[in-house]
Amino acid sequence: MHKIEMAWKAILESRGKCDLQQKTLATKLGYSTSLVNSALRIPRRTGAIQVFGRGFRLIDYRKLLLIWAVHRDLEGDVIKRLYVNLAVGRIEGEMIHEAAFTGCSRYKFLYGGTPSDYGKVYVYVAEEDVDKVERRYADVVRKAPGGRTPKYNLILLRWDKTLFAEVTPEHMWVDLFNMEDWWAADFRKALDERMTLQ
Repeated sequence: MHKIEMAWKAILESRGKCDLQQKTLATKLGYSTSLVNSALRIPRRTGAIQVFGRGFRLIDYRKLLLIWAVHRDLEGDVIKRLYVNLAVGRIEGEMIHEAAFTGCSRYKFLYGGTPSDYGKVYVYVAEEDVDKVERRYADVVRKAPGGRTPKYNLILLRWDKTLFAEVTPEHMWVDLFNMEDWWAADFRKALDERMTLQ
């Protein structure tokens, strides 16, 4: 995930409840003001934010969420795909505590239910913890029979903990937007309702 995306994430999490200062946002994220200024270009050009002096205001939450979703490269963050011979509930239950769920699993744990069935677990993991995850599932990782391409059901995503500490609803929505699985649309729609984005 890119630093510009983290700036968009921080702006979205403000929910437009207050005016923001570029310098304050830069300090909060540990970025330069020029990087924050760069992050404001597309949202400003599209009317998602309004810039005034050294500050700015979120005008169109939905539009900025879509800008982030379109620019997000979830595939670029994939470290490893595994086919684990377990149901998704068991995969989630046995996951290492250093990981952070996103997508359907995050929705389930955040809201206590799911709008539909799902068959994959997406999880953010620091690169130094990938081996720990592989060891955790070593006895149940399988290869597809007959040389076919396996239906991966555990996707490990690169987690740079200096960029974000948790997967917020906005972050989850953007990740769901970038998942090709049919059930992602059901979860995104349910999340729209919870985030009042209909």
